[in-house]
Amino acid sequence: MQEKIKKNLITIEELSKISGEKIKNLSSYIRKGILFYEEQADNGIRYYDKDKALGNLKEIKKLEKEGYSIKEIKERLTLKHLFEKVEELQE
Repeated sequence: MQEKIKKNLITIEELSKISGEKIKNLSSYIRKGILFYEEQADNGIRYYDKDKALGNLKEIKKLEKEGYSIKEIKERLTLKHLFEKVEELQE
């Protein structure tokens, strides 16, 4: 549990409360591959980095409003996610 706090990880329920987004919408973003989790516990619970997830949600909403397709949003966020992972590995 200490590691969860240290890494700023939250559950989908917590993300829903913080962001004001319904869980069904968050689940849809996960299924579509545009919302990424950081870790998955042995019991299957997925944990999301609070700051990254909120940033991604903000970006998703902005891109949707601008008329980007889910495919285009997925491409952009997947690249962003991969670059973040590479940077983490280099640290």
